[in-house]
Amino acid sequence: MSKLRLTDWADVFGIVSAAAVVASLYYVAVELDDNTATHKARNQRELVDALQQLEYGWVQDEDLARIVYQAREGQPLEPVERYRVESLVYLYLNNWEQALHDYTHGVMEEEIWTALDNWLTDKARQPYFRQVVKQAMAGNSYSELFEEHLRDVVLPKVEAAGG
Repeated sequence: MSKLRLTDWADVFGIVSAAAVVASLYYVAVELDDNTATHKARNQRELVDALQQLEYGWVQDEDLARIVYQAREGQPLEPVERYRVESLVYLYLNNWEQALHDYTHGVMEEEIWTALDNWLTDKARQPYFRQVVKQAMAGNSYSELFEEHLRDVVLPKVEAAGG
């Protein structure tokens, strides 16, 4: 067997180097995929937690629970009470919008998005909630994507159900 020349060694190291680069890129891709899955799960959990905190907040606050109940029943509210209910609905809408954007950008699973969207659409059947949704849309308070979803998907469902 003849001795390898310096240029032959350079070719061998070039091949080994290329293989190492390919292996490194594969490793980075696998790690990125794992990181994306972790990020997606964390985002979903944080959003669900935020919505649960909204629910717990008004359920545990007897005064706010009474006000929300009155709003659901169509009873008149004092200006401060109306403000509290509207603020609560806006918080729901903010989380709903975030969920839509997360879903649209692939960081929320379809199953989670569908469940949240259906649950919040059901809330939109309540007159006080629907009224605030329409106010928000009239004021261009949300992204075009979210307002389109409210206008083209949510409100037609609510109206079809007699809401």
